[in-house]
Amino acid sequence: MSHFEHYPVRAFIRHKAQVKLAQMLADEAEFDRNLLRDISATLLQPDVSPAVYEPCQSRSQAVAIEERTAAEIADTYCRIQRQLANPLVQQLNQLLKAG
Repeated sequence: MSHFEHYPVRAFIRHKAQVKLAQMLADEAEFDRNLLRDISATLLQPDVSPAVYEPCQSRSQAVAIEERTAAEIADTYCRIQRQLANPLVQQLNQLLKAG
């Protein structure tokens, strides 16, 4: 009997995050792919999400990590978008651009 190690798949995590965002943002025409890419790159770093880089005892355990990490990426995206829509943040960004 051979022993297989299961790892969460980062490509699956990114895809699942994109699907979650498409469901969450159904009323918006399109989401910011660059922002999603940057968030994914940051949250999928080994020091930020070490569980993604550790072997799991089963594929179902790896899938659970994929789901949890994808949800974190989607939630972070939504939080950043809400912050960007905040009038105070927009005013501060205008000041930074002007200065």
